[in-house]
Amino acid sequence: MNRPITRTIALTTTLLIPCGVARAQEAHSDGGVLAIAHGFSVDGASAVPNAGPQSLLFARSELSAARPDDWPIPPGLPDFTTVLDGLALDVDAFSIGYDYIQSTPLGVAIIPPGHWAGVTFSVTRATVGSGGGRIAEEVVSPGGAAGDVFLYVLPDSALPPELVDRTMRNQDSREINIDAPGAPGDIDAHDIYVSLFFHENPWLVPALPFVSVWFSVRDASVPAVPAAWWGAAPASGATILRRDWVAGAWSTPYPAFTPADLGLEALEDVDALAVDVLRSRMLFSTTRPAATPGAPLRDPVLFHQIGTLGHVVYKTARLTPVSTRLGLDAAGGIDDVDGICALDPGPGSQPRLDRLVGTPRQALAPSLPSHLTASVLRRLAASGTHEEFVSYASGWPQPGVPSSGVIASLVALGAPNNPYVVWSNALRPDPGSPYVGFGGHPARATLAIPNTPSLLGLDVFFLWAALDPTRLALSLPVGIKI
Repeated sequence: MNRPITRTIALTTTLLIPCGVARAQEAHSDGGVLAIAHGFSVDGASAVPNAGPQSLLFARSELSAARPDDWPIPPGLPDFTTVLDGLALDVDAFSIGYDYIQSTPLGVAIIPPGHWAGVTFSVTRATVGSGGGRIAEEVVSPGGAAGDVFLYVLPDSALPPELVDRTMRNQDSREINIDAPGAPGDIDAHDIYVSLFFHENPWLVPALPFVSVWFSVRDASVPAVPAAWWGAAPASGATILRRDWVAGAWSTPYPAFTPADLGLEALEDVDALAVDVLRSRMLFSTTRPAATPGAPLRDPVLFHQIGTLGHVVYKTARLTPVSTRLGLDAAGGIDDVDGICALDPGPGSQPRLDRLVGTPRQALAPSLPSHLTASVLRRLAASGTHEEFVSYASGWPQPGVPSSGVIASLVALGAPNNPYVVWSNALRPDPGSPYVGFGGHPARATLAIPNTPSLLGLDVFFLWAALDPTRLALSLPVGIKI
């Protein structure tokens, strides 16, 4: 039997600039967490080598055209390859409990001053999206939308306005390399933290207050689940199971939430899950329509206050369903979220996401509007010898108007308006790039983090500049703490 969990890791170099003129006018991946690490599973129709619906795949902070490879487990860290005890179960919802869900107990997303919050998510194969929205645009693009990861930033977040209340494609399915000819991929479970913590930043693991996994299985896999796992809970795709990593082994799975806890029927199936243990909150989605004929359709994004019974629709501060703002046609009974994760890298976050995920700041030159996006993430270098910041940029000076030119990454210390130095630069297009063919011609730069205690807490800012024969474009500066 194949191992139940496989991993993917991308090849890395210091700076990669793709060309791909044939795809030059495609919409590019976007947003302040462009290419963030994540863990995910795929459905049975996805043609990923050495993986299936029972596999948890790890994507590094990368846009990758590499084939999936095994990623060795660092000594002393939890072995996520054994979380299903080798059983061929179709995992369709997954979380390790560190989601940061901004909400009141009534499911209203109130963002504290100075914070920015959002959700990354995937959608089902049947989703069509609201007319003119980002999801609808991806549905008809090569590979479709089901294998993409999207980002939505909640209203009132402390980010530049062009990023707020907007759905962006964070990674295309081809940039995760889960498509095959004639077999587009479908991400059916998604969690940032399992890869961002355990594979990108293992130094953080000893400080984590718990190591656990929450998951559900697709309804069709319920009969294959050992009876002991259910305990007194119903054997159901709507029962959320939990396992804890204790003394170097996984505990026996046990029910964390029953369908009744969530206000669901036992015949329903939870297919997306974000668990915020530290704030006693959950986001989830169910397969649609509801199990009972004639029952109301479930909204694609539901909120549960842990410790209470039932659920409500997750809403913005203006009481609009978040699913509507994502660009889903919730009323049609087809569109559905298939994987979800919540984050807030604002001040005081736990764990300190502001040291792992950069925050975009206001434009330095508002008179230079451009279609250039940037992100910064922290990770252990592939060599394992040091930590590094990795920054990505994607887009051209003008949307959909690619032309040859140059792109450069610049770095400043302390404040976003301090002097910048050029860190790296390259001509583009570059036919030799491994990123060839990706929309927006992404670029990447890495900066080794000095092991100097006096620099701890210092802000580092990355700014990208792209120049073609007609204009200069600047990204938003993105800051992150050493």
